[in-house]
Amino acid sequence: MIKTSLAHTNPVSLSSGDLTNNWPVADDRAETQSPRGDIKLIAAQSLTHGHSVDPTGPRADLPLLGKRQCSWLDQVNNLLITPGRVQLGGKGMYLKVLEDVGLMVPPFRCIEGRVWQRLENVLMDLSPLLSALEDGHEFGQDKGTLAMVRDWIGAADQQKQRRWLEATSSFVASDDCYRQLRLQPAVAEIAQVRQALTDAPGSGDVALIVRSSGIGEDSLGNAQAGKYDSLVHDRGDILKTYLKVIASSYRPEVFVAGAQPMAVIVQHCISCRFSGVAMSYRRCDDNTLVVEYGPGQGRGVVSGQYAITPHRYEISRGEGQTVFSPGNAAHGFFLQRNADGRYSEELAAVYHDSAELDDVQLEALRQGVELLENRLLCPVDVEFAIDQQGDLWFLQVRPVISLPGGSSFSTPSAVNILDQGVVVSDGSGSGVALAVS
Repeated sequence: MIKTSLAHTNPVSLSSGDLTNNWPVADDRAETQSPRGDIKLIAAQSLTHGHSVDPTGPRADLPLLGKRQCSWLDQVNNLLITPGRVQLGGKGMYLKVLEDVGLMVPPFRCIEGRVWQRLENVLMDLSPLLSALEDGHEFGQDKGTLAMVRDWIGAADQQKQRRWLEATSSFVASDDCYRQLRLQPAVAEIAQVRQALTDAPGSGDVALIVRSSGIGEDSLGNAQAGKYDSLVHDRGDILKTYLKVIASSYRPEVFVAGAQPMAVIVQHCISCRFSGVAMSYRRCDDNTLVVEYGPGQGRGVVSGQYAITPHRYEISRGEGQTVFSPGNAAHGFFLQRNADGRYSEELAAVYHDSAELDDVQLEALRQGVELLENRLLCPVDVEFAIDQQGDLWFLQVRPVISLPGGSSFSTPSAVNILDQGVVVSDGSGSGVALAVS
């Protein structure tokens, strides 16, 4: 729970597959202190029952957070009703949000989940997959679809699921799978997406990145960061890169029986001088924007796997103070093009004269982060890049609903438990509870 000072308000507890949190929400008369402490939310008249707000749609009239007007229905509609997630996936949906608020986003197109749904139902020779498993004969037939394999795995015990999912993921990324699917009609849509990006005015000989966009990615309370693959396309047949990204949706850690097929984003790949993450709040009781970044492409910093301690800015909103702490980033991943025109990300030494961002870049990043907070009505985690010309690009945004906080609260712990769920913040609240399923 977030420590909050309320006046004439009804705190509600929202709970669903996409949201579990206790945010204080005003009724249609009251003024309330927001979880951020220094910002006030002004409640508006309630929305009519059944009215929905598309969070990915244009909201040019949306006021700044200091003058925010919202009712509890407004928050429910903005945060829970997410048109586009089923077909665009979480990443695709939030890329639309980045575009809609007017931030600089590398051009992208979405290969919707229905494309893989069609390919997953193509009759295939599954013997290369089954022969890689000691119990592959239990499937009972060499011909079948990947959808049938998925259903069969869903009915297996956990240990068998893990082995079969690992083998299926390898098969989907293999040349065997590529050869069997490359002439399917649905593949034409994948080629058209690539063509639209490479033929766009000003694209030139642009590099492309193929990014996962699972239906559960970047969902409220379950970002699934780093669990799927995103790969630089090497200029061969884009179906091969697409299949390698799709293969990551069969990993045991993200597999859900009966889940919607994953969407995939194809996007211009920025050649980054710097890239990193901006976290709009680090604690419930702290008003600091934290920026962590390093040289080159984002994988060096975002993955946390390459012993790179990022550079860090702490920007205090209330005091206007900015503190820079240098990291140890002596190397990073950089976009390279080899002699035959193929692109890749290669680890290389860093020769930058300065590791610091300039005032214009920092201010643009701060304004962009606050703009996204205003749209999503919550703290955010934003991935960004600065290209070789010094321009700032926004690559991804995730809502943040779980933050550490203080040890004192406005109400005592509840005596009776009304419901059960995943705990995302400590503390308790009182008032009307709204359960959304």
